[in-house]
Amino acid sequence: MTGSTVGPVMPPIYCFADFELRPVERCLLRQGSVQVLGARGFDLLLALVEQGGALVSKDMLLQRAWPGLVVEEANVHVQVSQLRKLLGADTIATSAGLGYRFALPVHALGTAAPRHNLPAERTGFVGRQAALQDARARLASTRLLTLIGIGGTGKTRLALKLAEQLLPAYADGVWWVDLAPLDSAGQLAPAVAQALGCRLQGATAATDLLAAHLHGRRMLVVLDNGEHLLDAVATLADSLLAAAPGLQLLATSREALGLPGELLLPVRPLALPAPAGCTAEIAQAEAVLLFADRAAQAAPGFVLDEASAPVVADICRRVDGIPLALEIAAAQLRVLAPAQLLDLLQARFRDLVGQRRALPRQQTLQAVIQWSHDHLQPDEQQLLAALAVCSGGCDLDAAAALAAPGTSRATLLSGLARLVELSMLVVNQAGATARYLLLETVRQFALDQLQASGRAAGVRDRHAQHFLAIAQAHDEVVQRHGEGAASLDRLDAERDNLLSALAWCDRDDDAGGDGLAASTGLRLVVALRHYWPSRGLLATGLKLTNAALARAAGLAPDRDTLWALTSVTHMHAILGQHAQALAPLNRCRDLALASGDALWVAITDGQLGSIAAALGRFDEAEAHHLASLRGAEALQDDRRIGDALGGLSALAALRGRPQDAEPYLARVLALRRQAGHGYNLATALLNAASNALELDDLPRVRTLLGEAAVLTPRVGSLFLAQHLIDRVASLMRRCAAWGPAVQLYAASARQRQATGLPLVDDDALQQQAELATAQATLGDADFQAAWAAGLALNPAQTLDLAALWLADAAAPVAAVPVADPKPA
Repeated sequence: MTGSTVGPVMPPIYCFADFELRPVERCLLRQGSVQVLGARGFDLLLALVEQGGALVSKDMLLQRAWPGLVVEEANVHVQVSQLRKLLGADTIATSAGLGYRFALPVHALGTAAPRHNLPAERTGFVGRQAALQDARARLASTRLLTLIGIGGTGKTRLALKLAEQLLPAYADGVWWVDLAPLDSAGQLAPAVAQALGCRLQGATAATDLLAAHLHGRRMLVVLDNGEHLLDAVATLADSLLAAAPGLQLLATSREALGLPGELLLPVRPLALPAPAGCTAEIAQAEAVLLFADRAAQAAPGFVLDEASAPVVADICRRVDGIPLALEIAAAQLRVLAPAQLLDLLQARFRDLVGQRRALPRQQTLQAVIQWSHDHLQPDEQQLLAALAVCSGGCDLDAAAALAAPGTSRATLLSGLARLVELSMLVVNQAGATARYLLLETVRQFALDQLQASGRAAGVRDRHAQHFLAIAQAHDEVVQRHGEGAASLDRLDAERDNLLSALAWCDRDDDAGGDGLAASTGLRLVVALRHYWPSRGLLATGLKLTNAALARAAGLAPDRDTLWALTSVTHMHAILGQHAQALAPLNRCRDLALASGDALWVAITDGQLGSIAAALGRFDEAEAHHLASLRGAEALQDDRRIGDALGGLSALAALRGRPQDAEPYLARVLALRRQAGHGYNLATALLNAASNALELDDLPRVRTLLGEAAVLTPRVGSLFLAQHLIDRVASLMRRCAAWGPAVQLYAASARQRQATGLPLVDDDALQQQAELATAQATLGDADFQAAWAAGLALNPAQTLDLAALWLADAAAPVAAVPVADPKPA
């Protein structure tokens, strides 16, 4: 700890009214508070004030604020107007056509360097500019600001940089008190007194002497690392703030002091790079900037380039962007290559060791988190361990499901609040429902604690059952009315938890061999059967559904087995893998026949018809579809009747007889409208539009697609949206709206690649031909411009473009005579 410092005499401070203008620090103070003033405005104000009321020409002001640049005089007027708003309307006088004069009396004071005992920085301050600005703004409106966060997030560095920037604002200095070395509350007041240069006298209480010393002074005191003496720090801070109106306190702690008027600023980990960023984007992320800076110090040959950037990005993500963890990790590059370091982190990140001379509780990541964990009550530790089972966070309902049985809502909320207070838990309130997140480093620590406690199996079972219920609620929504956009978004938020639940069902130690894990896993993939294609997760869906079926092979087949088999069939068909679809479908049909389940016989007949049609076996396909229709009619099941009629219409179109498909499509549309099932109706509308396009009935195509465009966002299926976009693009092409058509084709191609929903069979060939025609018509330059514009669209923008074009009454709907692009 260093004493106060007095530097050489510095340029004058200009005082006017209740303002101080400090040229060296480039800041304007009003009654000691820093005012917001841009660089140009500061330069103009300084030029005016320095002249002490003399005329300053516009040319002089332009040269002062914009040296070497040619700018309009209006820029001066804008800056002067802003200064008048800040200082007062009469502070700057205008001499028409000549310039401006500063109208207030100005008194220039000589000054000395600000007094302080701030420790010198040993390494550069990297990133955190937004947090620094936020902290500065908050401190301007409070006398007690506490920077809180879990150990290692950089609270001390942020406080030090903030204190350095604010030196000019405090006439009596900025004083730093490092509380980390203190072992007891009795050492606190003497340590603060020593830092402030306050001499303790005899039996007089240290707190009283400090209060007398601070009274009448304008000062900032920084109390760093006070969490282990929290009650004593809070008591002392309360006493000093009451005794010294000019005192402001900046504290750093792992939890709040809990005093009236205290403002809190959570210090989060550094920003991480986006998952798919290029090297330049990775290099700008705060976490990467810090790692690269420290890595270059540890290994002077280190360079962030195209080869190392993705590895460094993964390292930063692995340690959650926690500055302490990044610095410890970067130090390992003295003996490891970045790829080796990443392997180490993936294996045992908690074993990373810091410098031997660091504080004991900051020598390893494990120790940093252990400190906070030890300050929890046993029930709070159990709650933390239970929440660690969640991947990607959880909401309040999930927390309640995972908490120890019998935990009341009040106890749960109290426990969550305590975890937040100690920065073990982060609350995301961006949506309508708060979401609780654990840093991965904390989560791994808590999982270790859970495993050691012997409670892991029970918590994971509760986790699996909770997220099974969420998936089944989505399935019910889809089955009932087919408009699942909201529930699909919910599943997106819980995707990591759903996958984690399925992984738990894959365990070898299924309790007592009762098949509960296998049964739960099968029910979960069945509940998610609509989710996989709706989100372009076909490869994942196929893998997990087949795995669930394999686990359940020893269980008696039931309807969950049938649903899982048809789900596999459906996903293979979407991918154009029709031959692979036959094995699960035939097994499903055999089970349906063996059980005498007429509904499932009809369902499998329909699917066999669709597969046979795709394979070109049209007569076989017709026989299956007709059998499915007869079965559905016998059951009086309108939904399955519509499925069978849809299969017959598709078969007619494949045979090149679109006019024969029309009666089937009319009946399907009537049934779907009557049922009001969003997904099924949208599908029927798209199929009818495709057939109308073949018949050159373009006004009807537009009407059908317009209705589908209204339904599609409510359904929420990316799979359905892709089909809509492709149909609208085809209509645009037929109407000679070449530019918009190419934009939609490009957006569709990019989104299909991103979601794994390829165009297959004749659809792919037809689109290739349509694109060739569009390019020949537009010319290469216009085609490429439209294609680039389409690639820039996100899925929502793509749907908006399609819907707006369909709704535009002025857009042509008559066919334009162009060469038919349909392949032979």
